[in-house]
Amino acid sequence: MSWDFNLDPEEAAEMYIEETTPKEVDISNFSLNWEIGYDLYDDQKTVIKSLLDTKKRVRFVELGTGLGKTIVAIASVVIKAFEEGRKTEYYFNTHDQAEIIMDTIGKINSLNPDRQIRAVHIGGRSKLCNFAEIKEASSEQVRINLCRINTTNNVCRFTKGEIEDFVSQTPLMSMPDMLEFSSRTNICPRAVMKMAMEEADIISLPTIYLFI
Repeated sequence: MSWDFNLDPEEAAEMYIEETTPKEVDISNFSLNWEIGYDLYDDQKTVIKSLLDTKKRVRFVELGTGLGKTIVAIASVVIKAFEEGRKTEYYFNTHDQAEIIMDTIGKINSLNPDRQIRAVHIGGRSKLCNFAEIKEASSEQVRINLCRINTTNNVCRFTKGEIEDFVSQTPLMSMPDMLEFSSRTNICPRAVMKMAMEEADIISLPTIYLFI
């Protein structure tokens, strides 16, 4: 998607953004062709149906605390993108939120064994490394330098075949999964993460990546 920054904001909104109020959405025949493991509220069905039916490129959804934003997003945007063969980027504020996303997708995968959504949780070296001196370094640049030293000295392994086998067998690539695999094989967990990103249907990553 490309933006014309010479457009007036109202013109841009007219082209890309659609606003819908709940009373305009008919959910009388609401259904999903996926098992999601949740009994949805009418408000959730309204938002999901609105997102699935829209032809616009951008939608803004406002939901209050406790109304199930994660399942709404996954049951609409993520599943729709999966069925269309497109990747989804799911941004989070904390890594705890990312684990909720991964757990929710895992539950949906278990209920739909013939359709497996592949997901990976993105993290930096401070989260995704088994070496304490790297994780606890004073800055990212120091972590990068230490990482290069380990790579040069063959402390970490980057065996492509082993990584490919692990990624192919692991639809949900959480941080604990990558760290545990790394601790067993001494293969760099970030190398696993990068390959998993290539195969993933949904990439879960911190909001800081929006501003880099």
